[in-house]
Amino acid sequence: MVRFGATVLCLVSVGCFGQTPNLDRQLASGEPRDVAWAAYTIGVQKRFDMVPKLGTLVGSFEDGATVDQGTIPPEAAVMEAVADALIRLEAKLPADVIMHLYPRFPAQTIILLSRASDNSGPLMEIFQKTKSRDLWLAAANLLAVHPPPRFVQALLGGAVTTFSFRVVSTETQGQGALGGGCAVDYFMTSDENFRDWPKARMYRIIHGENVQNVFAPGIHPVGFSWWETTDYRDSWEDGDCSEWTSKYWRIGLITHLLDKRMTDLPLQPSVDETVLFTSTAAFEAKVKSAIELTSRAFGEVVEAFVQRGELTLEDSAALHLQCRLQVVDDRQLPHADLPQIVGNWCAAPSADADSRLP
Repeated sequence: MVRFGATVLCLVSVGCFGQTPNLDRQLASGEPRDVAWAAYTIGVQKRFDMVPKLGTLVGSFEDGATVDQGTIPPEAAVMEAVADALIRLEAKLPADVIMHLYPRFPAQTIILLSRASDNSGPLMEIFQKTKSRDLWLAAANLLAVHPPPRFVQALLGGAVTTFSFRVVSTETQGQGALGGGCAVDYFMTSDENFRDWPKARMYRIIHGENVQNVFAPGIHPVGFSWWETTDYRDSWEDGDCSEWTSKYWRIGLITHLLDKRMTDLPLQPSVDETVLFTSTAAFEAKVKSAIELTSRAFGEVVEAFVQRGELTLEDSAALHLQCRLQVVDDRQLPHADLPQIVGNWCAAPSADADSRLP
């Protein structure tokens, strides 16, 4: 009890706790709460001289636990306070040090990586492996500033065009609609483990025209929001997983790299057509024509990057249009079966491709 009381007296006194010897002692204590309070003080008091020691803590963090949405052990939560302090101080750490926070704290990781000069490798890793759309966009925007080798190839290699064919038997049939979406969020309850911890900032990646705290600018800029709380928690997932939100992100990145406007690019992420059914052969011809037109547009984009020297001929030869095919049969009954078109004229995405990503 004496040790606890003495610590609290020091914590509430800025003059006492703000002294370097006390901060050093707290950081070296190995007690998550004490380290969190030290990190909080360093961030609030703008103690730039303590950044190297916070960086050492990050570099020594090894989190082998499985992320459990909504809960976090004190040993991991303390790194949330440390990362918060580093973000407040606009610290620049080596990228390999920052990656010790990933994947437990993706928002803090990508914000800190945006300030690292050696971030290409880690950003490529996140861009190619993350399941979070907002994190994908942030990494892609940062990579697009100074595209490293293989970025253009990865960007084009992941492009998938969705073809939606609505088949009708008369020209006057009403239009149908395909769509959907979802919003995901989590309700947080107080955790007694953190009752006497400092109020650290929790971070969430956000996108949109009026986004604030932009750290990954681009056609679709990415910033972050934050709030102060003692409810330490694991990372937030994408808040909106509706398809239209990210539909044009990849195309936007491609147009940015080619110095074009999105309206000037022949390649589009989706093709929606209504097909008046007259015969099986005519239906197949219509589908084939739409796919081949888009395939030529994809080839033009690939060739443009080759001409700019950002894609080799060898790499370009391995790039082909990938597509998802959706057919809605709205013909009046009775009618003949439609022919199988999946797998014809374009390749389907790989089995491990995540349809949630752009």
